[in-house]
Amino acid sequence: MLKQFMRANIGRILNPPQMQLSTNSLLRDGLAAIDHNNAAQALAIRDRLPENSLDRDILTWMLALSGSPFVSAQFIKTAMEDLAEWPGQTTMRQNEERALLRENTASSLLVAAFSKESPK
Repeated sequence: MLKQFMRANIGRILNPPQMQLSTNSLLRDGLAAIDHNNAAQALAIRDRLPENSLDRDILTWMLALSGSPFVSAQFIKTAMEDLAEWPGQTTMRQNEERALLRENTASSLLVAAFSKESPK
């Protein structure tokens, strides 16, 4: 069964579709942008990736962990929910708290944000 699959798909395995190569390039560019503290560019690249793709999830995760002032509290909160099983939840929570303060969030929203869990 595996041999039949390999024979039938060897061309796609050895020469993946161009879209896959493009996606890998986008991931590489997005990670490089994060590495160079350019979260705005990384966010733009992330938004070009297909929804529910691993590459998009990786960039989302890295952005939420980055601590960049260009990453909003809402973005981090959504990342924590979408990637709940991924490592780094404590760091993302700390970054969300910093972003809430940086964004001058209304006191009622701050109380709501910390109603279930105390600040880290």
